[in-house]
Amino acid sequence: MQARHGRSPGTPDAPAWHALEASRTAAQALAAARAWALAEWVDGLDDAGDAHAIESGLRARWHRHVDEVAHWLPLRWQAAVRWFATLADLPWIAATAVGNEQRSAALDPAARAQALRDAGLAPFAEGAATLDASAAVAIWRAEWQRLAPAAEPVLLRPAELLLPRLLGAGAMRPRNQLATRDALQRLFRRHAGSAVAVTAHLALVALDLERLRGELVERSLFEPGPAPQAT
Repeated sequence: MQARHGRSPGTPDAPAWHALEASRTAAQALAAARAWALAEWVDGLDDAGDAHAIESGLRARWHRHVDEVAHWLPLRWQAAVRWFATLADLPWIAATAVGNEQRSAALDPAARAQALRDAGLAPFAEGAATLDASAAVAIWRAEWQRLAPAAEPVLLRPAELLLPRLLGAGAMRPRNQLATRDALQRLFRRHAGSAVAVTAHLALVALDLERLRGELVERSLFEPGPAPQAT
C-alpha cells in the first residue's frame, strides 16, 4: 500500500498537473498523462476517443484498482472495500433520476433500475425513478455500514471527505482540493496499517482520477477546430 501510495501524481499544484492543464487537445492531454504518474490510468485510451469512452475507460480502471487493493486485505474487509469503489459512480447514479440528464430522461423507471443492476449497483435500483444525489449518498452509507466488519465512525471519514468533491459542481479544481487532500493524507499516516488508511488512499486516488477525467473530457468536448485557411 505504501508503494502504491508513493506513485501518486503529487499535489494539485505539481508541475505535471500544469503540463496537463496546458494541453489544448485530448490527444495532447493524454500524452502529458502518459509521461508521468498517471500513465497506468490512461493506458489503452484512444487519443480520438469521445467523452463517453474516456469516462467509461477511467471508471473501469478505477474499479480494477480498487479490486486489486481489496485482494491485499483480509477476506472480511474485501466486500466493504469493493463497495468503496462505487463512490466514484455516485454522480452517474444520481443522473439516472428523472430529468437530471437528457441521456437518462428517455429511460423509464424499470430501465433505469435495470441499468443500475447491470452496472453492479443493485442497492440503488429500488426507487430508481426518484433517485437523487442525497438519496444515493444515504443508500451508499447504509450499504457500507452493512458490509464493514467494524463500526468506528472514523471508517466513514475518507468517504465523507470525498463525497462533496464528487457531487459538487467544479469541486475538482486544485484550489478546492487542498484541504481535502491534506485531511486524507493525515488519515493515511495516522491510521497506517488499518482499513482507514486503505480507504484514505483510495479517496486520494479518486480525487486524482476525477481531476484527470475533467481535464480529458473538457478537451474532448471543446477541442478547438482547425485554423481557418488564409485566402
